[in-house]
Amino acid sequence: MPKPIQSQLPVSDCDLARLRESGISDRTIMDNGLRTERDALVFPYRNLDGEMNGFARRRPHVPLVRDGRTMKYIQPKGSPLRAYYPKASLLGLRDGTSPIYVAEGEKKALRLSELGIAAIGLGGVDGWGKGGQLIDDLAEINWTGRDVYIVFDYDEKPETRRNVQSAARRLTKALIDAGANEVFNIDLPPSDDGGKQGVDDFLMTHEVSEFWELVDSANPVVSIGDQGISSITLIPLTPPRLSDAAYHGFVGDFIRTVSPYTEATDAGILAHLLPAIGTLIGPGPHIWGGDEQPARVNTALVGPTSSGRKGTSFVPVNHLMQMIDAIFWNAQCVRGLSSGEGLIQKVSDQRTKDENGAWDVVSVEKRLYVVEPEFSKILMQTRREGNILSQVLRETYDSGNLAVLTRNPLTANNAHISITGHITPEELRKRLGEIEMANGFANRFLWFLVDSAKELPDGEPIPEAVVRKFVTRLKRIIRTAANQKRLKRDEAATTLWKNAYSNLRTAKPGLQGAMLARGESIVLRLSLIYALLDETNIIRRDHVAAALAVWKYSEESVRAIFKEKSGSSLADKLLQLLGNGPMMTKQFHDHMNTPASEIREALGQLLTSGRITKTTIQQKGAGRPAEQWSRLTPKIV
Repeated sequence: MPKPIQSQLPVSDCDLARLRESGISDRTIMDNGLRTERDALVFPYRNLDGEMNGFARRRPHVPLVRDGRTMKYIQPKGSPLRAYYPKASLLGLRDGTSPIYVAEGEKKALRLSELGIAAIGLGGVDGWGKGGQLIDDLAEINWTGRDVYIVFDYDEKPETRRNVQSAARRLTKALIDAGANEVFNIDLPPSDDGGKQGVDDFLMTHEVSEFWELVDSANPVVSIGDQGISSITLIPLTPPRLSDAAYHGFVGDFIRTVSPYTEATDAGILAHLLPAIGTLIGPGPHIWGGDEQPARVNTALVGPTSSGRKGTSFVPVNHLMQMIDAIFWNAQCVRGLSSGEGLIQKVSDQRTKDENGAWDVVSVEKRLYVVEPEFSKILMQTRREGNILSQVLRETYDSGNLAVLTRNPLTANNAHISITGHITPEELRKRLGEIEMANGFANRFLWFLVDSAKELPDGEPIPEAVVRKFVTRLKRIIRTAANQKRLKRDEAATTLWKNAYSNLRTAKPGLQGAMLARGESIVLRLSLIYALLDETNIIRRDHVAAALAVWKYSEESVRAIFKEKSGSSLADKLLQLLGNGPMMTKQFHDHMNTPASEIREALGQLLTSGRITKTTIQQKGAGRPAEQWSRLTPKIV
């Protein structure tokens, strides 16, 4: 039999105890070659290819004191700054897509690597470079388009905290210059006694889920002052106009009736009303569009924290639904999405064994409406390695047949889940990555840009009598819809649909095209909901017109929010550089650690989409003409 790992570890008892106190496993100690030599714990360093590079740092059992300074860690005199790569992090560091976490010291990086994180350990907060330039180890990493999380220690001394914040700001600039997409600061709290705390200490006294909460709430490092991280630069945006056609029937009657009593925008109310009603209707009624398209839509409200009135928009819809069926609504309208497994569990039939060992299946309610006020957290979770939430949310839109193959497999069939998220424009632009666009997560949502100028300083709750007039009507609508199956269009609706169909399904370039790539499916579902609200089994022209009006609002919202985004993080970085003036091709290589072929491909994309222009300049002598690139003002079409 193989010997237990701990008996094979080449570390002393005191070093082993310290490492275990930091939560580092014996396997991690063994895999990373930690050892004790001459009364010091030794951390050998690797290259990105995984080979030991001959460099090591030592932690003496008795810290050294030099020039009045206590030296917890030492390295060979005159040796350069190096970056520490845990063995378990190498694949993520090399793959070019995984988020990278930068921590102080080897132990912190090792502990993070045990969470499946691509972690790097620095020999101090300033151990990343000099003169604003990354050290050679870090310069070898492909940073282009990647998110980076700085996980520096919390220190109880205000002066030390200011120094740490300043170092984080300088590191951020160097990483952005190297092509990073965004750099976030994970704000560790003080220890329970108010003292210094590193990420390894935090993980020893907190659940791992609490660390992920810190990750989800991390702010982009824009500017850091004495009080901490500043807010993101706000993006001023003007919402589009909601067409009169979108106010058809029950929808228009309800919105126009409750609108005088709330500061919410009509579009914001609509963004909650459509999926909420679709939830009540359930999965039975549908229209055919290559597959059954049910009354199931997802929406996302994008607006400023102060004036977007996103949460306020939900209030009149919630009031109506409570009056329709409070028991159902309180159980099936939920907030917060933590994991794909949790969502499946909510709509999964309960299986138990009876006294004879036979399986007994208890059906659960399949209709569910999820309101997520912190939609930015969902975007962060979908990017976390191993998280299946994005996959599950896509399946909820497509078929409602959900499954996850884990140690305890979960399945749910015929689920009918609609989702509404709230997010600011700044968070959406920063946190919606290329993966979410490429895999179709983002285009399964209708996007509503909202910003309210209404002021009701002495506002009162919406009178119950105002809402009650719609209760009997909606209950009758739901009963009628329960008997419906497949709805078809009449001739006039078919003509309008055919005229719009080609534009809806024509692929459009860039990020906007990726966000709007599921228009035909969404419009079909919207027309179905509008028809059901008219208590008919025929989809008429005005139902299609209403659906197209809602889609147009979403389309114009996407174009306004992402008018300066290309859909490629590298292309966006090139656009940012061109914002300072025209550049020659060779100048891009001076700013970015990116292969020339990738830069040229991104420039070609920008040129094709009309974002930039190219000018050929004949140089002196017989050399090849040089290419100069200039940025064009984007047009919203």
